[in-house]
Amino acid sequence: MIKRKQSIIFVVLMLGLLTMVGVIGVVKTGEKKTPLPLEENAVDLPEASLPEGSGQKQNETSAQGSIAVPGTEKMIFKADQKKQEVNLYNPGKNNCYFRISILLEDETLLFQSGLISPGKGLYDIEIKKALPEGEYPNSILRYECFSEDEQLTPLHRAEIVFTIQSNP
Repeated sequence: MIKRKQSIIFVVLMLGLLTMVGVIGVVKTGEKKTPLPLEENAVDLPEASLPEGSGQKQNETSAQGSIAVPGTEKMIFKADQKKQEVNLYNPGKNNCYFRISILLEDETLLFQSGLISPGKGLYDIEIKKALPEGEYPNSILRYECFSEDEQLTPLHRAEIVFTIQSNP
């Protein structure tokens, strides 16, 4: 009789444990990774055009089968203003999303986009901190590349060193 009670208790405990494991498994598989947001202000861009007065020259480097990354030597910003005109884009020939960031030399983040699809870009942005008049050498234009599937797998990262010229 005691053996039978022990066997019943053991079976009940095992069923309880299996039920808990099953519930935890369902809860965990129901969790979804929060995706990086798409950039809602991205527009279709004619890649050959730049906003007037932006001071940007397009330099795009890529080898066949690789990711094309646009670069610049200088960006002209409006001093003491957060709204800026730029040309940040993801070339249409790419097969990945870009997240583009602008940082000062000391890694202060001025701007970070959402995910930009190939063939789309930004002309107008709002930076986190208005810059006083002056030159900001060794600023960083950071491109983070992500796969276009649901996993948004990080692919590559490129950094372009450039100068921000903040004019009145």
